Amino acid sequence: MSDGIKIWVEEEYGYRDFIWHSPFEAIDDFVEWWETFDKSKVHALVFGRYPGTIPAEQTDLDEFSRKRYEENLGGKWEIVDTHKEGFDRVYSLCAYIHLHEEFDSRIGYSESTWVFK
Repeated sequence: MSDGIKIWVEEEYGYRDFIWHSPFEAIDDFVEWWETFDKSKVHALVFGRYPGTIPAEQTDLDEFSRKRYEENLGGKWEIVDTHKEGFDRVYSLCAYIHLHEEFDSRIGYSESTWVFK
């Protein structure tokens, strides 16, 4: 499979950020996926039960989340520490998804201007 579009994933209002090397070849594929995606699954994806001991190292929690997203949504997921690196890498991407809860998760994409759904 070729590398699809890269999507900035903002989890829980900036708690964690990823670059999703998605399976989508085009923005239209991403939009179609989102329109049919079962939003009731978002909570389990974001807040899935960590199998290790709590408190845990942040890097362990990040890696657990990265793997959970790869297993459930496909593609490759890259953790981006925007708190240390800033936002230049994610701001340059053409698509965005905010994941938090079923009722407030949304996508955005840019063709000539940004559109959010």
